Amino acid sequence: MRRREFIGGVLSTAAWPLAARAQQPEQMRRVGVLMNRAADSSEGQARVTAIQQRLQQLGWSNGQNLLIDVRWGAEDPDLERKGAAELAALAPDVVLAGGTLSVIAMLHESRTIPVVFAGVADPVGLGVVASLSHPGGNATGFSSYEYSLAGKLLELHGAWREACGDPSRFLCPAGHREFRRDPRHGGIAS
Repeated sequence: MRRREFIGGVLSTAAWPLAARAQQPEQMRRVGVLMNRAADSSEGQARVTAIQQRLQQLGWSNGQNLLIDVRWGAEDPDLERKGAAELAALAPDVVLAGGTLSVIAMLHESRTIPVVFAGVADPVGLGVVASLSHPGGNATGFSSYEYSLAGKLLELHGAWREACGDPSRFLCPAGHREFRRDPRHGGIAS
């Protein structure tokens, strides 16, 4: 009987730190956001609001288990660098960078803080990532343009030109005849 009591005591003593750790409040996480818009930009504000709402849907509430630090770069290299330096000093768990200048400024400040980017035209060409399929380093994200589609876009442009004429007419139709549906081409013809 003494042996069982001893083993039970040892196990409960070993499990006590786990139980104490489970009762501690959840660790506050920190997310940095480096926006390539001005602070008074309605588009920038809408993006930050969308980020906050989605994080809240996933159970992350700003001020409760999450701190969101936003810096505004306004597509100004000096403001982007300043915002990136401020965010790096806060040592966030991750930084969301919107736009090319933002991600380049953030990567210049830190090669250890994870950076998730959006709206970067050529992340491989800029050296932001090694490749789109295996980014490597501390950055990953979404490209705003896929260069392998360029050939397809030229092919579509040629097909459009054959079927509809000069596509620039649709950009500035003033002075051109009215457009009508042409079922022979499956689209619009003049």
